[in-house]
Amino acid sequence: MTWFNHKVCTFSVVFLLTRDIIVSILSAMASIIPDLIEGFRYDERWQQNHRRLSHWFILYLLMLVLGLVILSRYGINPFIHISIDVFKVISYTDTLQVAIIGYFWLIIGLGGLMHILQDSLSAPVPLLHPNKRVFRLANIRVNSFTEYAICFGMFLLAVLVMWGRGGGL
Repeated sequence: MTWFNHKVCTFSVVFLLTRDIIVSILSAMASIIPDLIEGFRYDERWQQNHRRLSHWFILYLLMLVLGLVILSRYGINPFIHISIDVFKVISYTDTLQVAIIGYFWLIIGLGGLMHILQDSLSAPVPLLHPNKRVFRLANIRVNSFTEYAICFGMFLLAVLVMWGRGGGL
């Protein structure tokens, strides 16, 4: 999947799950981290090592869980809208630094998991072992009409949901 589509699809899915525009935007930005870790060399050696440890879902799942644990440990409900309620919670509990750290891990984990799930639509990714690419959901060509249609459809659904709730963020 292209980086553009990683960001669009991640934004759309996270928004549909959370209805939180800030978490959605930050997760979309974090969705390219697995590829950023590997760098920009597109030679044969890079291709052989692409989608290995940097695309191992267990690392991102641990980050997501760590973020949830940190936030819940300090009484911050990570499922409330950051854009409104979390700042009220932070002002009462004086845990701004904890909230930032918790949301950092939550968003990196969420973005990474979305990236790996999306990559599994076009190529195998690691499942239980970081060096064995065995999990694949589909065989969609990267940069194809189908890839763009799926991402556009998810984005359109997210916009319709936003519009259906009054268009507010």
